[in-house]
Amino acid sequence: MKISRKLSRPVCCVTILAVLLAGCGEENLAQHDSGRSDNDAAHTGSAAPSGETPGISAAPAASKTASPAPAAFASSPAPAASAASPAPAHSEALLEGGVSQYSGGETQFKMGDEYVPTSFSGAVDEPVGLYMPDTMSRFTVTGGTAWGTADKQNYIAMVKQAADPAKAPPVSGQSADLLKYKEYEGSSKDGTATLDQFTIEVQGQAYDVFIRTGDEQRSAMLPLFLEMLRSSQFLVKLGPLEAGVFLEEPDVGNDPGKLQALQEAMDVIQAIADKDYGKFAATMKSAATADNLRHFVDNQGSYHFYKMTVLGIPFKEERWASFQVDYYWTSPDGYVIDRGFTIAMLPDKQGTWKIADID
Repeated sequence: MKISRKLSRPVCCVTILAVLLAGCGEENLAQHDSGRSDNDAAHTGSAAPSGETPGISAAPAASKTASPAPAAFASSPAPAASAASPAPAHSEALLEGGVSQYSGGETQFKMGDEYVPTSFSGAVDEPVGLYMPDTMSRFTVTGGTAWGTADKQNYIAMVKQAADPAKAPPVSGQSADLLKYKEYEGSSKDGTATLDQFTIEVQGQAYDVFIRTGDEQRSAMLPLFLEMLRSSQFLVKLGPLEAGVFLEEPDVGNDPGKLQALQEAMDVIQAIADKDYGKFAATMKSAATADNLRHFVDNQGSYHFYKMTVLGIPFKEERWASFQVDYYWTSPDGYVIDRGFTIAMLPDKQGTWKIADID
């Protein structure tokens, strides 16, 4: 039985939230124009010999195949990353076991003692995506897709690698904080920000991953972007499937109350498939319930309902009724995910079953 659980959405870390609040808004798919960060402060650290950057060692010559880097990825000496002793080079994988297939689940990033609520966001025209904090937005960069703050100064970007090794992005140094990761390639300076470069493989296709962090935001943002990179998943494009209700109604007998509950369940999934909020709200126990569940109607995907199972009318010895519903959800990019939810109902004052939750 597939049940997509809605996670609670606690308040994010104050330090991270202060940076992320600038990222609220709709997805922006316009071409990204690179620019410098508004803050000009540089990292501070222990003194380094003349001509060297604290915390950054010279990078070996690039040998991998790579694509042209976006215009924002210009190279200059990188700032200090950490004074701590680094772990053995390339001893730890960010993506243990590689990039897995997207399953449609929900997740939150645990940052310290707090949680950052997220949503999955696919790359533009590429079968890969990652979980993005709800306060961030997606936008395009030269050759790929980025996810980050609204000012586009702090982000993670994925760019498909090309076949010409001569077009590999320049890397001027290495961060001691990141050298332990097997996917890490090196770091460089981009205006008043640091640009960290990684390589991942998705179903046989290599991608360059760039994490850009402003100097003052780096300590808060870099751990978050690393969690976003860890959450990368690939997608299988199977659709779109036709939206609608394509299921056989379960047999609930001739009891009027059970028939009414079944009809309410059928009405709500038809309303979801039709994106009809008026009909959707008419099945709900209250206006507040309808508003809380509005995301089932207001998202950009489409629903193909194929199975309904009665869990109980009422459920065991409880006073609530429930149905399990299975469906295929097609994302705006045409990727199909097999999902399911449970419809929970409670009787109103007249004894009519109305929907109290969809989870």
